[in-house]
This record gives sequence, C-alpha cells and structure tokens, in this order.
Amino acid sequence: MKRTILICLAALLILCAFGCISVPTENAEAAANEAAAPAAEGTPAPALEDLKTLGDAFAYELRARSVYEDRFIYACQVQENMFWRVEAVITPELYAQIDALDFFDEAYEQKLMDLVKDLPIDKAIDLSENLMSQQEMDALVGKTGQELLDMGFLSAGSYGFAEDFSWAELSRGAFSYEVFFNERVKEQKEDYDVEETIRDMTVSSFSFSGALSDAASDKELDF
Repeated sequence: MKRTILICLAALLILCAFGCISVPTENAEAAANEAAAPAAEGTPAPALEDLKTLGDAFAYELRARSVYEDRFIYACQVQENMFWRVEAVITPELYAQIDALDFFDEAYEQKLMDLVKDLPIDKAIDLSENLMSQQEMDALVGKTGQELLDMGFLSAGSYGFAEDFSWAELSRGAFSYEVFFNERVKEQKEDYDVEETIRDMTVSSFSFSGALSDAASDKELDF
C-alpha cells in the first residue's frame, strides 16, 4: 500500500518581507501529544485580565508568535482547549534591537524574550471563544469538501490520502481541525492539491486537532 502523508512542521522563525518575524503553530499531531493538562482540582482557573506584560504571557506554552515593526503578538496554550493571544506595541528603536539579534545564536529565544518581556499588553483575546463546539463540528459530518471551502476552511498543509483512508488538516481563523472523508483517491501520487482533492469528498468525521492555525498570530487575523 502506497501512502503519502505530508506534514507541515513549524520549527523556524520566518523573516517576512513586510518586516515580520513569525513562529507558526505546531502541526496537529504534535499539538495533540503536547496539549497542556487541565488545572488540578481546586486550582483557580487562569484569568486573561491578570496578564499585564508579555512576560506574564510567556509563562504559558508558545503556539504562535509574530514580531512586526510596530507590534509583538504572542498566542499561547493555557490549558487544554484554552488559548490566549496578547499584543504589545513595539517602538522603532526596539524593533531595531530585535532585528539586530542573531537568529542562529543559541540564546536567541532568551534574548528576544528579555527585550520584550516588560512591554505592557495593550490587547488580549481569548481565542478559545472562537473554537468550534463539538456540536458545531458534528454538524459538518456529511458535508462536501466544497461546502467546507465555501465556509472559509483552508488547507493547513497536513494530509493523508491512501487506499484505506483520506484525511486533511483544515483551518479557519485561529484553529486547525482534523477532517476525515468517506471517499478514497483513485490515483496515488507524490503531491496533492488538497483543496482540489477534497472538493467532491464527504466528511465522515470532524474534530479539533488541538493546534492553532498558522494565522493565529497574524496581525490581520479574521476571528
């Protein structure tokens, strides 16, 4: 049996042409395996309003981060299925210091955090409020891939089309979802246009992948 599974791994910071340094989200499998455990019984749930500086947010696991010329955006996982996004203003002087850091320096991450950790948070969002409920996901079973695309879902990069299964990771807004389909591809090949491949397929199961999408730290994220 020939299987083709392409997995998008987010391991590098990308220096964008628009003056943006980004860390995309982990793939669905990694996120699911590393998901934060729920708070112990009796432990007060974290409160978004308690975050005052970026350093406060750094206490939670990084899922996506972007550094723009004027803003620092950090998306993190707080608990299982609880994700926050915070933003802080960056001055041109501070951005110049960040840009001067050596990305290949082993201490890059620490140096970056030290530069921005005291910045006051001026915008905080509970991304979890936009996560689809199980009822909403179950309602998508039976829909075609084309209907999902019409609803705004996009290929998140990871997929698998083989003789005995068809699945793809799709994202919408800040979140990624794992979608299995009833149909199988007729011809196995090395590469697929995921959105074209799934258009006529019907959904057999739809679930949250446990991961944020690559857009979670975009400046113009469409929530």
